[in-house]
Amino acid sequence: MQFLRDNRSAIPDPDLVDAIWLNQIDPFVTTLFDGALAVEARGAFARLRRYARACALQPLAARTRATVAKLTAAGLLDPSSNEPLAVSACRYCLDAGADHVLVGMRQPRYVAELAPLFFYSPAVAAR
Repeated sequence: MQFLRDNRSAIPDPDLVDAIWLNQIDPFVTTLFDGALAVEARGAFARLRRYARACALQPLAARTRATVAKLTAAGLLDPSSNEPLAVSACRYCLDAGADHVLVGMRQPRYVAELAPLFFYSPAVAAR
């Protein structure tokens, strides 16, 4: 709990927040309340977890916005496109001649966002 108090704004990744919760906070709270956590307390810990995740997401979002701005200024991203950055990045690689793009997606929704590229062919797209 002290680590979370002292470092909540320095946790660099929301997945790390989840790992801290699963491995440290949840077992501690379960032991502390002997498994009988009141609904109000459960809600308070859920809000604290969401807050810690939001704090971890802020620097990532700022870094993404800065990267998108640089790539757009360099002419590598279409400023009028509304597609997710991962799709644009994969499309760029495919258009440059790569026939495969390895992605490390950990969430089903990220994979679903890439679905339009599953059968994408740069030669067909150029027509």
